[in-house]
Amino acid sequence: MLKDCPASKLYLIGFMGSGKSTVGKRVASLLQWPFLDLDDLIVEREGMEIERIFALKGETYFRDVESQVLKGLSQKKAVVATGGGIVERRENVDYLKSTGFVVFLRMSFDLFLKRLESLKEGRPLLAQDIEDVRKRFELRQPLYESACHCVVDVDGKDVETVAEEVLNCFSQRRRLG
Repeated sequence: MLKDCPASKLYLIGFMGSGKSTVGKRVASLLQWPFLDLDDLIVEREGMEIERIFALKGETYFRDVESQVLKGLSQKKAVVATGGGIVERRENVDYLKSTGFVVFLRMSFDLFLKRLESLKEGRPLLAQDIEDVRKRFELRQPLYESACHCVVDVDGKDVETVAEEVLNCFSQRRRLG
């Protein structure tokens, strides 16, 4: 079974609302690996919610902390849900690719809009005008694609299906070496 694979991390990347945390928990359960959410680890380290970090210290500070927390992960095996902006720094992309297997959970902007209401709490970037959010979404798509080993489309799929597709990508990569 995959849980017996050599030490590695499985990173999930994608825009906010793509299901990184939800799918990540399911994948971790199937692998019998720990699940880590970078945003939760940042909140724990900073002692405040992400929205508050953005308001008090700004996005640059948040991105600095995000990079530090990513590089400080001590687990040998883990499924890690990253923040949506992790790919905006080349150093993070290089780190992700060199320390684990990266899966991009790709969704359409239409799906993002459908999920928007449930996403608003604790997401400072959603305070922006929707067209600004669309621009950020479109700018990040090629960053996600270049940062990943595998793409899994999430539109029209339930959590179980997406989790199985992530595992299929991961197991294929493991077999290929």
